[in-house]
Amino acid sequence: MILEKFPPSEVYFPHEKDNHPDHKATNHIVQTVFKKLNLKPMMYRYSVAQKFDRFGPLVDSFLNLFRNNITYVDISEFISLKKDALKEFKILKIKSFNKYLGKREKFYVGK
Repeated sequence: MILEKFPPSEVYFPHEKDNHPDHKATNHIVQTVFKKLNLKPMMYRYSVAQKFDRFGPLVDSFLNLFRNNITYVDISEFISLKKDALKEFKILKIKSFNKYLGKREKFYVGK
C-alpha cells in the first residue's frame, strides 16, 4: 500500500465534530486506515460545519487554554485552489463562500 511505502508525517482532514455527512465519513475512513496501519502522523483536523456552529468556536477557544491543541496555518498560497473547490458546492452563493477564504485556517492538532 502506498501509505506504508511512503508514510506521511502530516495529514489534513475533517474533524469528527464536523456536521457534514461526507466530512464525518472522511474522518472515520482516515482514522481507521491510520489505526489499522499503525501509522501515527501529526493529524490536522479542520471543521467547516460544526454541530454547535454558534458556540463551538467559543467553547474550543476556552478548552484550548487547557489542551493547547488548536493551531493556525498560513494557507495563502492555496487560496485560488480553495476558491475553485468551493465553487463546486452549488449550495454556496459566491458572496457566502468568501468567509471561507481567509489566509489562515484553524486546525485541531494531535496524533
